[in-house]
Amino acid sequence: MRPLPFLSLRTAVIATAVVLPSIGQAAAPPGAALGGAHALLVREALQIVGIVGEQVWSGWGTTPKTTLIVGEDNEFLVALGVDISPADDFVATGETIAGFPVYARPRTLPRTLRAAFPVDGVPMAVVGAWDSTEEPPNEWAISLVEQWFHLLQLQRGEQTKATGLGIGTSEVPSWRIEYPFPFEDEDVGNAMVLLGVALYDFGTTAVNLPRTSQRSFQGQTTRAALENLRTVLTLKYGEAAYDFFRLRTWRDGVARYSGVLIARLVAAAEERKVYSSIEGFSSLDEHRSYFRVWRDGFANQIWLIRTAQLDGDRHLTSFDALGHGMAVMLDVIAPEWKDSYFEQEVWLDDLIADGLEGLAETPRASARQ
Repeated sequence: MRPLPFLSLRTAVIATAVVLPSIGQAAAPPGAALGGAHALLVREALQIVGIVGEQVWSGWGTTPKTTLIVGEDNEFLVALGVDISPADDFVATGETIAGFPVYARPRTLPRTLRAAFPVDGVPMAVVGAWDSTEEPPNEWAISLVEQWFHLLQLQRGEQTKATGLGIGTSEVPSWRIEYPFPFEDEDVGNAMVLLGVALYDFGTTAVNLPRTSQRSFQGQTTRAALENLRTVLTLKYGEAAYDFFRLRTWRDGVARYSGVLIARLVAAAEERKVYSSIEGFSSLDEHRSYFRVWRDGFANQIWLIRTAQLDGDRHLTSFDALGHGMAVMLDVIAPEWKDSYFEQEVWLDDLIADGLEGLAETPRASARQ
């Protein structure tokens, strides 16, 4: 990994004029203050995405990252990269983070949320407030970065892309959770297990294979497992079931991949002493090195590519694991895949098919290859 350039926090986001219909300048709710710890956390997350995140997704560091942090009694809107025209629901607390104002309102959402969706028509990352008894600050910061990737998906056309599948509407996104995917079907379960094993095996071995022909063969084996799942789903439940798989792996799987990769990259950069946390961050309760956070909180996500589809474990997070494995595979067979990721009507299976075709056409350096 090349040495990492350092960016100012102010240049890690871009100001975009947006009118929020529920933000005002009245006095904040009594006692409402986000506090210095969360200012450090959000600034650290901004630095991570501005420095390390740029290696994963070009341009990510300069996109708006409006964030709603859900506390015990209040919700705090951190207007990162958004020039807010005040209205009347949220009220200013007088605090700023990285030069951007903080607003508060009484809590309306559960503290367990970690998601991204439009609030008052503006895409936001929504996260529960940090609690040192639940996770170290480094892990919370990386988790916020992962939600900012979901925000990037929304900013780059997720709603239109999902609606184009014809299995839901952009106005009512709850169908993405409520869709009756047949997790309990034995044939579907077996096909998901087969795909998970193939993706894990490819991701952990293919990059070290010495010959292009070997990577191509293993890739085609993995693609056969993917086609098997498609056949099972479409024959028994129609194209909509496979389209739901496509959407969830594209959305949640690549977000998982991005979070895990960023955790690994920032841990490696810190070990090499080319990444340093912002001043004061290491003084937060339960602070750990990023290597320890990677080892304890993220490294096991790679194993889940293989196991998250087993009986008793199949649910929506299985798509996170399978999509993670598909993205890792794409890094090997089609390193430029991210250039097409946000295009309309382009899904991970399309990119895998194109990547394997390109791999098969790679000129052979010798007869032995």
